[in-house]
Amino acid sequence: MTFRRRLLLVSLATLGVGLGSLIIIGNLLLVSRVRHETSKVLRARVSALVASVEVSDGQVRVRATPYDDDVLERQSWVLTGSRVLVRPAGVKPSVDRRAVELGRAARKADVDGPHDSRLMVEPLRAPGRPRPVGAVVVRAS
Repeated sequence: MTFRRRLLLVSLATLGVGLGSLIIIGNLLLVSRVRHETSKVLRARVSALVASVEVSDGQVRVRATPYDDDVLERQSWVLTGSRVLVRPAGVKPSVDRRAVELGRAARKADVDGPHDSRLMVEPLRAPGRPRPVGAVVVRAS
C-alpha cells in the first residue's frame, strides 16, 4: 500500500468519525431542545386547564370558558378520585388508559406516553386538604 493510499484512508476515516460525531451530537441537542419545548407547551396547557377547573369543598367542577379551546378539549382529561369528568373524544385507547392511570395517581408528572405522545399531570388540591382531590392531564403528540 502506498503512502498516498494510506494517507487517503486515514483522511477519510478521520472525516467519517468527525461527521459521525457531529451528527450524533446534533441529534442529542435536537432531542433535548424538542423535549424542553414540549414541556413548555404542556405547562401552558396545564395552566389553562387548571384555570378552567374549580375546586371547592372537595369537589372538582369544570367551568365553562368564554372561548372554546379546541386543542385543549382534544388533548386533556380532568379526573376527580376515580371518576373521569372530561375525556377527549377520538384518542387512542392506549393513550386514554395511560392518561387516566396517571390522573388517578394524582401525582405531578411529565412522562412519555404511548404513540409518540407526552403526558403531563397536575394534581388538584382543595384548600385546607393535604391530599389531592383530582388531577388534570394534558397531552402533546
